[in-house]
Amino acid sequence: MNAPVYLAPFAPGGEAGIDAATCERLLSICMSKGGDYADLFFEYRRGGSFAFDEGILKSASRSTSVGLGVRVQKGDATGFAFVQELTWDAMKRAAETAARIAAEGGHPHGVALQPRALPKRYELDDYSIHAPSSDKRELLERASKAALAVDSTIVRAEASFSEALREVLVATSDGVLTFDVQPMIRFGVLATAEKGDKRQSGSSGGGGRMTMGYFDDKSPEWHAEEAARRAIVMLDAQEAPAG
Repeated sequence: MNAPVYLAPFAPGGEAGIDAATCERLLSICMSKGGDYADLFFEYRRGGSFAFDEGILKSASRSTSVGLGVRVQKGDATGFAFVQELTWDAMKRAAETAARIAAEGGHPHGVALQPRALPKRYELDDYSIHAPSSDKRELLERASKAALAVDSTIVRAEASFSEALREVLVATSDGVLTFDVQPMIRFGVLATAEKGDKRQSGSSGGGGRMTMGYFDDKSPEWHAEEAARRAIVMLDAQEAPAG
């Protein structure tokens, strides 16, 4: 199994060059005013969504964000600061700002970080975010065609695909340093059935923290046929009696 390619600038080997030594320096600044506890929360988010309806790709979007949150606690008080620019000067200012919650003067507080590996909740060799957009459009088109082919009563088929990748780095003044990756995909089909003056819809969807290999088990056609089946069943559904 290949190791996934990290995208965050603060990830191991990332362009921002943020390592244990950098985090230790920032945490020392956080604790320099006499704080009781401090932590650094680096976060990278990248996502995308695609919607297919009436035989065409109706919408597609992409988003990316990155930042650092700094927290310092002193007694019952908490100081926060946030920056999106991961340069040393910007991160240092954030640490100094959060540290001001403790106004006792304090003194430099050295922090020694110990990298901690998190349990492997899921084994992934790659993330959907790396797959070409054309592959995702093809999945949606397949679902739309499959739903419409189920029965002549199916008059409309909509399909959607969304994905997200979240990478986080956490460093704390009590010595914790850990990195985590949290991918997510979601696929859904909505089929509309019509017979006479009756119109009903059915849906099917799935996903989770997995790769595009999800569709090897649950194909777009499977979801499309299930959504269509539910819509057709609803055409003849009777309302439950009162009481």
